[in-house]
Amino acid sequence: MFDDGVNIDPETVIRIAYEGCVFFYPLVLLDAARRQHPAGANRFHHDWGLTRRCVSHPNPQVLYSTAWLDLEAGPVVLDVPNPRACPVQISMIDARGRVFASAGAREAGALACRIAIAGPGWTNDVGQGLPAVRAPTNRVWLVARTPVDPDAEAIAPTLQRQLSLTPTGGAGEPEDQAPRASVMAAWPARACATMNAGSFFQRLAGLLEERPASRRDAAVIEPLRRIGVIPGRPFSLDRLPSRVAQAVCQGVARAQGAIAARTSAENTGPWTIQARERCRTDDPLAAAILAHDCIGLNFQEDAIYFKSETDSNGQVLNGEHRYRLHFDQFRTPQVEGSWSLTAYDLNGELPTPSGGRLGLSGRDRLRFNADGSVDLRIQSDPPLDPLAANWTPCPPGDFRLVLRAYGPRHSVLGGLWRPPAAHRMHSCGPPLESRPDLSWMNAAMASDFVHPGVEQTSAGAGVATR
Repeated sequence: MFDDGVNIDPETVIRIAYEGCVFFYPLVLLDAARRQHPAGANRFHHDWGLTRRCVSHPNPQVLYSTAWLDLEAGPVVLDVPNPRACPVQISMIDARGRVFASAGAREAGALACRIAIAGPGWTNDVGQGLPAVRAPTNRVWLVARTPVDPDAEAIAPTLQRQLSLTPTGGAGEPEDQAPRASVMAAWPARACATMNAGSFFQRLAGLLEERPASRRDAAVIEPLRRIGVIPGRPFSLDRLPSRVAQAVCQGVARAQGAIAARTSAENTGPWTIQARERCRTDDPLAAAILAHDCIGLNFQEDAIYFKSETDSNGQVLNGEHRYRLHFDQFRTPQVEGSWSLTAYDLNGELPTPSGGRLGLSGRDRLRFNADGSVDLRIQSDPPLDPLAANWTPCPPGDFRLVLRAYGPRHSVLGGLWRPPAAHRMHSCGPPLESRPDLSWMNAAMASDFVHPGVEQTSAGAGVATR
């Protein structure tokens, strides 16, 4: 029950509010994402390439399909199409923002698969001989990523339509496959990071009533009762003594500041690394930062993310300049799947598309140099041919680069491969695109590396493009 304020000092209130906000921040953030999701429970919402707002820092090289599962009434069966044509990858995320399982090409290979997802309280047999995945919470967020092949763009939407959900206990109807006109709202991390203390704890009190508390949860919930945050009961700052209410606001503000100011990435020179290890138990602040910064992060064996906000000289990346990212021969991202390079503003928004382009991927027909190396260009305006094939557009102001490695090889997982730093291109001399066109010579010299209809892989071997 609430402490009347006589036996509790402001510093204790600040600590309780801080710890409660940090610990339950992912729960409130995920609930905000669920509330704004266009589809109902147990229904996929397919991103048809228009909004791309279902996650933070959306990858324009993939199509997203998202769904919120309600497992209260029983398991939901997930059908994943045959991934031979395109490696679909699905992350399963609990209500606290933790990825607890994944499904797709790495697990099933070239075979279609059916998986039953059951809640923590389900004790019956799923039936049908299906493998079952036990979710830690009854609310589960599915994020499916379907890569887009530039040479076969119709494949990704077709595979999206084949993703299906079938409730087994009457918890909602199977999803329909028609595209919806709803527009995804912006990812709510910024809204949660500025939510006032009264609104935050009011929302939290309702959520704590809906879900069974674990032992770890209970250890945080009990102190919250001292400041009036009681599961299932309305919370209001007006009911607290003024000095207690002020201390609650200070504690929440401190927590939100700590969450928004830090990053979940590991620093390694100009690039930071974001990767989720299996069975890793993060401390509450790390878990909150991870949810705020990159919700839905894949397991590291599925994908590793590299982020950079500075160039090779330590200067902030800015769209007023042009940059070059140089990969030596056989040193493009070492992956079994594909890779992509995208530039975002510091709020995680994509640049305004120019000519329909938003980034690059290993599936694009890149132009290699005569020695087998490749130079990627990052700049706000498109370069002239032939450099346009290797161009990643960037926003006009400060920006960050994100390089995604899907299906990273051991050299990436073990830290032996890292992306090179971006080099700012100086204005001395005419820009490359204004120099004499020697593309015919370049093409002739590079004929040993790139052939029509053949894609250069990171291992250096040519494979037929689809």
